[in-house]
Amino acid sequence: MQKVLAEQQERFASYLTDTPEQRYLKLTRTRPDLLQRIPQYQLASYIGVKPESLSRIRKRIATHGKPATPRRKA
Repeated sequence: MQKVLAEQQERFASYLTDTPEQRYLKLTRTRPDLLQRIPQYQLASYIGVKPESLSRIRKRIATHGKPATPRRKA
């Protein structure tokens, strides 16, 4: 039970600190099976973006092969 709680806390912290692109990449590393089984709109909701944004993230990764550098807020 402690392991499950620790994993949940890690996911929550990741959701607050990581960019959507980082969350998507982490999902591809940890659960690649989901990318084939789950509709894109549900994946987008899981990482906290709209389906259109997820599509752009996937295109950017496929084109460049790496995530974009996060922008700093002014």
